[in-house]
Amino acid sequence: MLAQDATRDHSRLSDKLRVLSIDDNHQNLNLLQQALEMHFDVISSPGDEPIGELVLDCEPDIILLDIMLTDTSGYDVCRELRSMTLPKEIIVIFISSLNSLEDKLKAYEAGGDDYICKPVNLAELEYKLEAYEKRIHQQNELEQQMEEASLAAFASMQQSSELGLLIEFFTNSLTIDTFDELYEATSSVILSFRLICSVEFRTEHHIKQYPLDNVSQLESEILELGKRAKRIVPFGKNILFNSRQCSLLIKNLPTDETLLGRVKDHLVILLEIINSRILYIQSEENRRRVRKTAIEALKTGVNDSFNQVNIEVCQLEKQLDVVFDELEQTLRSKLINIGVNRSLESDVATILAQTKSRLDTLMASSIDIDDKLITIDRLLQNID
Repeated sequence: MLAQDATRDHSRLSDKLRVLSIDDNHQNLNLLQQALEMHFDVISSPGDEPIGELVLDCEPDIILLDIMLTDTSGYDVCRELRSMTLPKEIIVIFISSLNSLEDKLKAYEAGGDDYICKPVNLAELEYKLEAYEKRIHQQNELEQQMEEASLAAFASMQQSSELGLLIEFFTNSLTIDTFDELYEATSSVILSFRLICSVEFRTEHHIKQYPLDNVSQLESEILELGKRAKRIVPFGKNILFNSRQCSLLIKNLPTDETLLGRVKDHLVILLEIINSRILYIQSEENRRRVRKTAIEALKTGVNDSFNQVNIEVCQLEKQLDVVFDELEQTLRSKLINIGVNRSLESDVATILAQTKSRLDTLMASSIDIDDKLITIDRLLQNID
């Protein structure tokens, strides 16, 4: 329903997410209204009303904002919205046929939270709205926690300086071995400065963005660009700190110039600490990878050597059996030909039997050695 309809009662009748759709194309408005109204409380406007009055009247959670409006641009509308003092934060999703990186950066600088290109994929839009609905609930809970934490933090800040927080972060980071742990520590110190951030950590083989499942597509693209951007990129009320291993997007810079300068200095130090820890995590990943490769090579080499030893031992056993049998037959034949008495023949037979027994003992010991080699091979296979 159109927002300017005087009969429209905009009071909330349910807990549904309230979406304000602003577009000067009535066909687009109707399309979005019909697609979303089953799951969301949708209010439509052609954009010909002052954004301040419209927002105060409708109290939306999210605004779907077209960029190319009749008398103004969505950028200007968003800037005006962000300049207002509102009782709550309103998420702005730009919807436009403009698709360049410059347009997306301009939308983000104007205060946009996300960007969807026309023609709109309705399934994608509904998925985003559901994700933002979850994010809003989480944000409300977080704000309550921050309210409680700020009271405790205020007392603690009387006893420790902001640099003390960085020193504590550095000390704690020395025991950090994973990206998840590093983000938890980073988020904690950022929150202590009363800032909100998104980050991207990078190694040779892994890239991870935080908060998990809570980084908008636009933020994700900006974080990805950070690895090729300048060290510090300010835009609007935001600032992007970059290194080869990390991009840190701060989304609510303080307006006080003195505080702003101090915070920037702290964040540069923070980025260096994060960077050094990521390098350590990367070196540990490489060390584990090299160790695993070496162990696999050792397993393969030992297994091949064991197989070769086993083949040679078997061949030796067969050769010894053949040699002894030939020796026994030759001796018996010679004894018969030279006509030795039975006593001497019996002595020779006894010697042959004893020699045969000793050879069998040697062969048995070679089998015992083979079993031990097999046990060693199994132990190597169990090495991680």
